[in-house]
Amino acid sequence: MKRNNWFIRIVFFSFFFLYSCSNTQLLTSWENAKFKGETYNSYAVVAVLGKRLNSDAFVQGVLEDFSQKGVEAINGNSFIASGKKYNKDTFNEDLKKSGTEAYMFFKLLGLKKNKTYTPPTSYLVPSAGGYWGSPFYGYYFPQPFAFYYWYPAYQVINTPGYWSVSKVYQIEVAVYSAKDDQLVYTARTDTFDPTGSLVLGESIGKVLLRDMKAKGLVDLKRK
Repeated sequence: MKRNNWFIRIVFFSFFFLYSCSNTQLLTSWENAKFKGETYNSYAVVAVLGKRLNSDAFVQGVLEDFSQKGVEAINGNSFIASGKKYNKDTFNEDLKKSGTEAYMFFKLLGLKKNKTYTPPTSYLVPSAGGYWGSPFYGYYFPQPFAFYYWYPAYQVINTPGYWSVSKVYQIEVAVYSAKDDQLVYTARTDTFDPTGSLVLGESIGKVLLRDMKAKGLVDLKRK
């Protein structure tokens, strides 16, 4: 009986862990051929995600990924004055104060909800056998030698069907060269059920770093 309880707990926590972690997919990415082979060693990260998400927490998640891989990155949002009306020139002037080689902009393109149904399932778990104190012990196990003979080798565990709703955040990133003020890289991602803005930023940051490394845009100093 105790063995079965532990088995059920392991299944539950494994399920909880998998679905508490967000999953990001890279949909598309593009690199400006003019800047092919150009590596940028520092980034100012800016996020404009609207009211649905915390932009600063998102940026912090991205920065943590970059820091773990040895890529210099700072919060570009800190150089943008709240309430100030910007045009392209004044925006670039404030970002140049960061002193970075490139600017990375994140924008929320949309949020959609997917509803899916998971049907009922049944699976077998090894039986722990009878145990002292069971109300049926004396009935089913009159003799010690019959202890495991009468007890079923496996028990059937049934789980009911259920509906679940997942949120999918589509976010676009654009990287500009601070020196030339030209677009050098852009990508779109889908992230499923992030538990918060920080986790969303971390999940997207990992995916982007892999793609940007493959394109030679970053030099990962740490594996």
